[in-house]
Amino acid sequence: MEIYQENPDRIDVVILGMIMPGMGGGKAFDLIQSVNPKAKVILSSGFSLNVEAKEIMNRGARAFLQKPFVIDDLSKVIGEVLEAP
Repeated sequence: MEIYQENPDRIDVVILGMIMPGMGGGKAFDLIQSVNPKAKVILSSGFSLNVEAKEIMNRGARAFLQKPFVIDDLSKVIGEVLEAP
C-alpha cells in the first residue's frame, strides 16, 4: 500500500490477492480506490469467485483471476484490463 500511495501515477494495474497478511483484499481495494478511484485492479484468489470477491468486483475491480493460473492467462487478463477504458 505504501508503494501505491506514493506512486499511483506510475502503476498501471494492481494484482490484488484476496487473502494477505495484515490486510484483506477488500480493505486493500478500498485504500487503492481512495488514492485513485480509476485504479485498474485485478483480483486473484485460490478460491472461486465468492461473495467477498463479487462485492469487490461490483465496487470496481476490473477482473478476477483464479489461482493457480498460467502466465498466458495472466498476460491475457492484464492486456484486457489495460486496454479497457
